[in-house]
Amino acid sequence: MTGPLYRAFLDRADRYVIEGWARDETDPFTPVPLAVFRDGVQVAELAAESWREDLVEPGHSDGYCAFRHVWVPPLPENDFSRIEVRLPNGEQISGSPVFVPAPTDEQTVLGMRGAIDILDHERVAGWIRDEDRPERAVGVTVLLDGQEVAFLKANSFRRDLRDLGLGSGRYGFEFLFTFPPDPLTAHTVEIHPDTGSPFPEGAKILPAAEGFFDQAMMNLAHREIGGLRDVEKIRTAADFLASCLETLRRKDAEGTLGLGSRREIRRLRRQEANRTVTVQRQVLVIDDQTPDARRDAASVALLSHMKAMQAAGLKVFFTPGLIPGCREDVLALLEEQGITVLRPPLWESVEAILRQAGEAFELIYLHRLGNASAYLELARRLCPMARIIWSVADIDSLRLRRQAQVEQRPELTLLAAQSEARERMITWRANVVITHSDEETARIREGVPSCAAVTVRWAVPVGKTMYRPAKRDRIVFLGHFGHAPNRDAVRWLATEIVPALRRLNPSLAITVFGSGMTAETLSFACDGLTFAGYAPELPRVFAAARLMVAPLRFGAGIKGKILESWAHGVPVLMTPMAAEGLPLLAAQRSCVAPAETAAFVAALAALWGDEDRLKEQSALGRKLLRASFAEKSVEAEMAQALSAAFAGKGMKSGSL
Repeated sequence: MTGPLYRAFLDRADRYVIEGWARDETDPFTPVPLAVFRDGVQVAELAAESWREDLVEPGHSDGYCAFRHVWVPPLPENDFSRIEVRLPNGEQISGSPVFVPAPTDEQTVLGMRGAIDILDHERVAGWIRDEDRPERAVGVTVLLDGQEVAFLKANSFRRDLRDLGLGSGRYGFEFLFTFPPDPLTAHTVEIHPDTGSPFPEGAKILPAAEGFFDQAMMNLAHREIGGLRDVEKIRTAADFLASCLETLRRKDAEGTLGLGSRREIRRLRRQEANRTVTVQRQVLVIDDQTPDARRDAASVALLSHMKAMQAAGLKVFFTPGLIPGCREDVLALLEEQGITVLRPPLWESVEAILRQAGEAFELIYLHRLGNASAYLELARRLCPMARIIWSVADIDSLRLRRQAQVEQRPELTLLAAQSEARERMITWRANVVITHSDEETARIREGVPSCAAVTVRWAVPVGKTMYRPAKRDRIVFLGHFGHAPNRDAVRWLATEIVPALRRLNPSLAITVFGSGMTAETLSFACDGLTFAGYAPELPRVFAAARLMVAPLRFGAGIKGKILESWAHGVPVLMTPMAAEGLPLLAAQRSCVAPAETAAFVAALAALWGDEDRLKEQSALGRKLLRASFAEKSVEAEMAQALSAAFAGKGMKSGSL
């Protein structure tokens, strides 16, 4: 069955009326429906059903195939209107389009001014002004590769044009391609003004998207993938995209990680025995998630260690092993420090990095027990030449064993034994083990005497806050409440310490700040114990603090909350567990109170009321930080750890 065969013609078009005829040659006695457009906008629908004697064809047409449309009001005489009449299939009838009134050469004296400002695979935009009739909006036809794709009026407001003195500024136009041009092919785009005079800039070339992956290419891929329905085609597309991802990873490894140049340098050194050719050492740092100094002390320590490795001449790369997401502001801070984050979707796992780019790293730094357990053996297998550092963070088995005693949970004793076995195996397999305190280093060496264990603290900048206890009235506790020792501390505060403190001095209260607060943590709020939640700006917390408490009954390692408090000049009353690992000065030991309610409360009340002692402790805290937690001290400790890691390779620092 064949479709309609139309014959049609626009006979007359002026400011008052348009006339013409249309006939379906396959069905000449059925009126043809038509659509009338003015300046690209449909303004009328009509049927070619009026009688005209000249259209009568005996035996074929009865002459009822004419149409007539009257303009009410008449079209403006000082502007050009583009008139189109279209058939049901969207095609224009013969004689259409036409401009009314028709432009003449006498009407064009000064001509057109204009420019194409934007041209890509999504849109074309610019401006045009008729210098002879600046009050009117010029109609423009957009042609793509010689084919008309749109007609529109250049009447959009452009402030820049008005500010340049071009009348009202309403000379802008913009067209979004309904079917974007194929980005793999070059295209010609032309703008034709309604006067018939040439566009000032002439034709423009839209280049093919070769050698780069621009928005047009992404849109094309998205459309093609979104249109897939057949299962086999979906699987074929998945295989193709997987191969593309592999290619992109290889290119990133060769470019960002410098794998190609490093291989070439190694080849030259092997073949030519040229030991003078060197390249910067690179380290891959692996932690649960991207470090954020505002979240927890472990992040602060890790950031300090990465900076110290940079000071030692290493180029630092980081990847999250557990939680890939990260805020853009955190990533921006890392980039400012020269740390490159390898993350999804390009690098979706630690294994993908080690498998495809492991050769790029001379050192792999594993932070915490979980990451060391998951990736040490994988790194040994995939990166046999890399040295491995395990940064303990804190000794899990020790913390679990202490937690089992305090909470009377014997099942934790079994977990502690399992963790201790993992810790000893990792200690034996790693080249160097890093801890944050001499006490932890001694414990690691006691478990595996042959290991290389090194104490590397972290840098804590000392603030310039003026501490005046007489002007402060707040006692604070700070912590990350995804950490069990901090949750237990809150429980002890709520059930024993705060009630006893209020009986001794009803005016005293404690405010809790920190991240990771759960409903269970918040449920401990009571009279004298309030929860202020996460505080991204610690200086504000400590600016009003007279004293901080660290009522920890179990844990392991150095407690970052204490260092932060001292850095802001605020003294800390702590339990022996909280003070563990800190190289306390002799006079600071008076701020260590037994982990027993009555003794801790008495010490707290006494320290609170002694302004001279508070001032002394504020100064001592800063003194300790400057002596043991300065950036230069950390760099020296890290240099010692790196020297131990590379000692077996017979290399000078900084060379491959």
